[in-house]
Amino acid sequence: MKDLEVGSWKSPDYEGESLPLLEEVLQHVPDGKQIFIEIKCPKEVLPYLKQVVQESGLLAQQTVFIAFDWETIRQTKLIFPSSACYWLSGFKQDKTSGTWEPSAAEVLERALEAKVDGVDVSHSGPVSAQFVAAAHEKGLEVHVYTVNEIADARRVMKAGVDGITTDRPLFLREQLGL
Repeated sequence: MKDLEVGSWKSPDYEGESLPLLEEVLQHVPDGKQIFIEIKCPKEVLPYLKQVVQESGLLAQQTVFIAFDWETIRQTKLIFPSSACYWLSGFKQDKTSGTWEPSAAEVLERALEAKVDGVDVSHSGPVSAQFVAAAHEKGLEVHVYTVNEIADARRVMKAGVDGITTDRPLFLREQLGL
């Protein structure tokens, strides 16, 4: 992976750029800041991830793990009990009935079963003040992805979410006065 050239598709200015290894990225996490590590591969990667994170010297509070695969995030929490772990979940809405699949209640129950710290769900799903309150009552945090528009950010902030993932952090901060 380190030998792959990944910059020229974007611009000639980036020609010759390669993917950084996780251990290289972790070296740049400032004191007092966090890094969210999304696990996109099966749970078999976890022993290697554990080694890299431990060797980085980062505090447990500085590493946050997210994954769509329920078993992977469940196992991650067992390996990193002092780090925050959030189960990523999307939603699909039935066009006829308007119901969401999975339901908000099902997402929260699965998160509790995995013994993770919360959920990180699509902002386009049933994210409401009631959903966030139900999660908080169960001791779960609610984070949302990928919020790039001001109206969506205002809506989820009003609902009381604990965190927002965005591709436009500076834009949202400026527009929302944060």
